[in-house]
Amino acid sequence: MDGLPPPTHAAIPVSRPTATIDLVRRLLDSTTSTKERSALKALATQMVDVFKERPTQHDFIDDAASLAPILDRYHYQLLVWSFVDALTKGTTDGQILQPRLCDAFVRVLRSADRLRDSAKNDSEPIDMRLGPVLESMKKRLDAADRQTESGTQYQLINTLGSILDAMNDAKRKGIDRASLHEPLMNELKTLRKVENIRLSQASSYAYQALLSIPDNEGPAKALLRHTVKIVGSASKVAGAVSTADPSKLFDGLVGLADLPVLIQSMVAVVESVYNLVSDIKAVKASSVMRQPKGWYIALRYSDMLMSARSFKGLESFIKDVPCRRDVDFQCGLYAQLERAWDALKFSYTSPVNENKKALRDIVVDDDKKALRHIAVIFPTPERGTNDLNLVMAWRDTIKDSFGLGTDAEQRLTMKTSKLAVFVKHKEYSSQAAYLKPDTVSSSTALLTEAWHKCSRALVFYADEELRRYYLASGEEMLKIKRISGATLPMSDCYINLAIVEKSQQTDGRHELNDGDYAKRVMLDGLFERTKRDDGNGHALSRLFIWGRAGVGKTTLCKKIVHELTRAADYTGLSRWFARFDRVLWLPLRKLKLYNLHPGYQLSDILKDEYFARQADGSSFAEALARQCTGANSGDDSEDCNGGQGGTGRTLFLLDGLDEVSQLLDSEHKANKFLHWLLDRPNAIITSRPGVSVPLPLRLDCEFETVGFTVEQVQQYITTTMPTEMSDDMLLFLHSRPRLLNLVRIPVQLDAFSYVWNEDRRPTDNLGSSAQQSESKMATMTDVYDAITRKLWRKDIPRVRGPHDSNSFTDATVRRLADDEVMEQMQGEIHFVQALAFAAFYHEVTILE
Repeated sequence: MDGLPPPTHAAIPVSRPTATIDLVRRLLDSTTSTKERSALKALATQMVDVFKERPTQHDFIDDAASLAPILDRYHYQLLVWSFVDALTKGTTDGQILQPRLCDAFVRVLRSADRLRDSAKNDSEPIDMRLGPVLESMKKRLDAADRQTESGTQYQLINTLGSILDAMNDAKRKGIDRASLHEPLMNELKTLRKVENIRLSQASSYAYQALLSIPDNEGPAKALLRHTVKIVGSASKVAGAVSTADPSKLFDGLVGLADLPVLIQSMVAVVESVYNLVSDIKAVKASSVMRQPKGWYIALRYSDMLMSARSFKGLESFIKDVPCRRDVDFQCGLYAQLERAWDALKFSYTSPVNENKKALRDIVVDDDKKALRHIAVIFPTPERGTNDLNLVMAWRDTIKDSFGLGTDAEQRLTMKTSKLAVFVKHKEYSSQAAYLKPDTVSSSTALLTEAWHKCSRALVFYADEELRRYYLASGEEMLKIKRISGATLPMSDCYINLAIVEKSQQTDGRHELNDGDYAKRVMLDGLFERTKRDDGNGHALSRLFIWGRAGVGKTTLCKKIVHELTRAADYTGLSRWFARFDRVLWLPLRKLKLYNLHPGYQLSDILKDEYFARQADGSSFAEALARQCTGANSGDDSEDCNGGQGGTGRTLFLLDGLDEVSQLLDSEHKANKFLHWLLDRPNAIITSRPGVSVPLPLRLDCEFETVGFTVEQVQQYITTTMPTEMSDDMLLFLHSRPRLLNLVRIPVQLDAFSYVWNEDRRPTDNLGSSAQQSESKMATMTDVYDAITRKLWRKDIPRVRGPHDSNSFTDATVRRLADDEVMEQMQGEIHFVQALAFAAFYHEVTILE
């Protein structure tokens, strides 16, 4: 496991996406962390699964379509099939097709190119099941035609054009000629000539797209079908068909009188089947399928350029493309510009982070300027065509929609006026048949339902919220606070652990011996394979760490949490990352704060401790509880009330077993839950001496926190004190070995540093009596007395706060002499003395 790379965390904990557009944006963002990307992909596929069950649900459609650009091949197919089911449902009973559904399906189909490009070597094409959609579209078109619903016709044909584009890209073929291909061709050919400019353009485009999709009748069969109508007998042309040689059609003709009619029919067949050749002799040599006109191909490219916001490229393309003067090309490009313009208008309503709103608006305004510029650079179309009125109608429409004025409007108007001389006066309309795109739905119904079903996403974002909990308020929870109130950087905190025997547990002695460091273990290697006394080496997973008061057990916990929640910045425990995904630091004394009823379990304490203020707190707690016990990976684990849990990749950091020793009583209502916690497969349990993990719970190894080495004491002092002061302090300590040994306990070193200055006086400006009493620290009693007095002085403002009649501020405390401080705190001093005597008398070391 050591060879695995550490999990990748974002520098700052991330919140879950609350909108599908945010989910898509993160997956397309190259800076998204590896672990979040995995969670987001799982959430996206869960959304597809939910949509598959209810593809016609109105508030699912837009969000489902938005997923198309980020899905893998398999789930993209599922998404397409779900839309196919939705589009074909209700075809026979005349149900109205939702415009939103059509628009969304078009967006989905346009994402197929991405998958196709990434799988060029894949022998299996993307199966989109578009045949049933074409049949449904045909039936719905027939119904709309009978009811003269131009708006519905436009919506259907616009969708049909995109479906046919997708079929062309995937090289689909085999549409049934008699029932579907030919009727659609005839209907589109008719609709190309309608007066509405949008319906006419959409029909022309769809016609060209359909033209390049072969039906299920090959060229030879098509030739046979047309020729039999003339010759009157299939047997006469059997040889020609079998050899695909049209010249043999002449063999078996009854008379030369049939020849002109036959040739006329042949030419019609060639034009409709190949569209590239002009005489019968070329048919035999030609193996090229029917091709659409050049303007159709050009519009495919212009659409891609516009979608990519490559407006400079689009401008160059318009100026250079051979069909730039073609009326159909210009009308199609105007239609694309209109759709792009409306999409920009509605982008103002799309959800976006408030910090990015201004940038979004700038981008939209720039795109609008680019579209206005594109709209007026079209060259004058070819003269002599019958449909120049179409261009004029489109230009008038664009001028109004884009709000063109001044120079731009004059240029467009001038080009339009030049056409007026050449057109036949056929009137075109732009008032009907255009269904403006719906605003993108702001519903989160699909995302929300999938979110609560997606364990991987729930666990990842629960881990992120766990990190946020640890790092909240400037990492206040993880700061090492000195007695002075200042904080100590984690890099200046030293953790020394030594392997110990159970019999070596001592009472609360306050001095350290050099022998304590004989079996010192580095924190990073705590879980490494270690030799046991029985000679068997195995990976440690359950550790018991004990240490006397103030020696650094809680600091050890903070160090572990600090390192494991800041993996991107620190590598102090790099080898732990291959083993653990998360650390649950639980100060066990907090168990007393919760209602530990008999049914209390891990999800309850996760909610109480870490996610109490989270809107998704319950979901996070339950998902993380399943993950921590292995339930999400198919373990046969039970909850904490059922015994053994799963392995998981969770480190339980159980701090302060000595503080809940009474819960170890088998009669206590929380005993079962505490035992379950202590039995976690990956656990570090800390305690003061004198408390043991109850049987039959097993431990792999015991360690002791042994305080600082002499070198670390020196390094601590030189790091935290001014140079002159630290030199004086170190000289003082080295002249008193017993005192030096005492300050190897971190809390005592901090207290000693707190009362020290260059004259071995407190840093406050005290009266002369205080200076005389605290300047003499020749004995251990002097040291403890100085520390005690300094601590009482520090606590006066807190104890005698604003609510007290004799309140003090920091400023007033600085003016008090030492005897005045002790007089003011006399009541508190007597109380602590009585408490200490009672504890000594009853041999109690832990007071509650």
